[in-house]
Amino acid sequence: MPQLPFSLKPILNDLVALWIMATLAVCGGFVFNQLRSNPLPLMYASKAERLDAAVKSVSNTVLLENNDAVFQDLDLATFRAMMTTHPEAIILDVRPEVFHRLSHIPRALSLPCEEFESAYNTLRPQLERNKAQILLVYCSGGSCEDGEMVANALLKLAYTKVYLFRGGWNEWEEAKLPQETNR
Repeated sequence: MPQLPFSLKPILNDLVALWIMATLAVCGGFVFNQLRSNPLPLMYASKAERLDAAVKSVSNTVLLENNDAVFQDLDLATFRAMMTTHPEAIILDVRPEVFHRLSHIPRALSLPCEEFESAYNTLRPQLERNKAQILLVYCSGGSCEDGEMVANALLKLAYTKVYLFRGGWNEWEEAKLPQETNR
């Protein structure tokens, strides 16, 4: 066997040391994650799964998983008419909070899909005053799944009059209708 010009022993020692350090770093990361007040999940959860978990967390009662209630779709004209004829209706903007702060439909409250649990807890006194009140939900517009998911979540929480304005913010803005900001 030919003689190598270098020894493999130092390289093997370095590889073992590297493997030990990497193992310690990964284990340390897991430990520190679990010590956080809000640890990151070890398995990916879809947006729908995260919303379901948030709904279960905020619910004081049994969720209505198999109820036959469905939200109703609204076009722009009907949405505006409901805002006018039902001034007690609560308008919910489910877009991310940053977009709500920049501009939103007048009287709209922010209930972002991604931060449903904390936002719902903030709005809880207004929302739970009357589960039969009219809730007008909107998102960005078009095929925005956040609006559908939040509307369905509200139905699971036993709200009975949930409406979704599918045109959402995009249609409202294109129609050059009044806007509010939270800056």
